[in-house]
Amino acid sequence: MRTRSIPTGNKNTVGARIQDLRKSRHLSQQALLARIQLTGLDMGQSTLSKIEGQQRSVSSEELFAIAEALEISLDELRPITRRMKAM
Repeated sequence: MRTRSIPTGNKNTVGARIQDLRKSRHLSQQALLARIQLTGLDMGQSTLSKIEGQQRSVSSEELFAIAEALEISLDELRPITRRMKAM
């Protein structure tokens, strides 16, 4: 597994969470992309990498597709600190 050579950005707040969830399910980016494509959204590896690295903003359509592909609710994409504050 490669380590990120570009520093994490600040374009979204869910990218790191998406990466954590993907890795906890032992999914490669390619495997997650295959699941995302089954939802009807065509996303490339570069796009997913930029989302996970918080280098790119995420559309609502992409959020829905990622949540569906990971079999989670949208709420579970929120960073843990934000989910705890909502409780």
